[in-house]
Amino acid sequence: MSKLSTSVDISLLFEGDFRLDATYYESNVFLAKVALQDAEDRGIEISKIKSFSTGTFNPPPIKRAYTDNTKIGTPYMLPQEMFDFYWSARKHVVAEKMPDIQSWFLKEGWVVLTQSGSVGKPYFASKDDEKVVLSQNAIRIPCEDAEIGGYIYAFLSTWIGQTLLKKDEFGITVKHIRPNQVDELPIPNFIDSKKRSIGRKVKKAFELRQQAIKLLNEAKKEIYAELDVEEQILDEDLDT
Repeated sequence: MSKLSTSVDISLLFEGDFRLDATYYESNVFLAKVALQDAEDRGIEISKIKSFSTGTFNPPPIKRAYTDNTKIGTPYMLPQEMFDFYWSARKHVVAEKMPDIQSWFLKEGWVVLTQSGSVGKPYFASKDDEKVVLSQNAIRIPCEDAEIGGYIYAFLSTWIGQTLLKKDEFGITVKHIRPNQVDELPIPNFIDSKKRSIGRKVKKAFELRQQAIKLLNEAKKEIYAELDVEEQILDEDLDT
């Protein structure tokens, strides 16, 4: 039978913003910290996410200008849609009518995290994502180059990264996380060649995903052409 309770030193409260929720001190959090401490003892530098970010943020909310005209609209993505293997825009916005819209666009090599609900799920932005408007309810980690971004994505995808991300979530009904909490997350600072080797694998994986989406779109277009019907976007009821 597993233990129903555990004890922690009161000094940990002062390290955790006086957090009283038990998940902040759960065993996996300690295991993650021990793993990083052991790595540091072996000579591996432990940095923070902000050391690799040019300014972690989520853009301020602005009024969306939706349109049914796909010829003038820009594809609009919701945070939960980032993880669809095959994604096609169900909504479009008129970007020119949205003030400060540029902060909503992604750049290749950025890492994006879900900010609410299922907190901390990472996504890696590819070149094609630069044409998409992403909801403000996602934290952006801008990186100077895609290979370093790929490394950050890989680390945040591990159980260590996910455990440390989720320990900081807050909220009663819907969980949230803030950009400053992401910035303070510890991350191993391997030698540059190792970080880039890992990052290249992630970058390649997401490039192949985009190629797969293009091939699927081409296959669908062939079917519509053979049937002599127009392609349509399914009108699904999605939260904004």
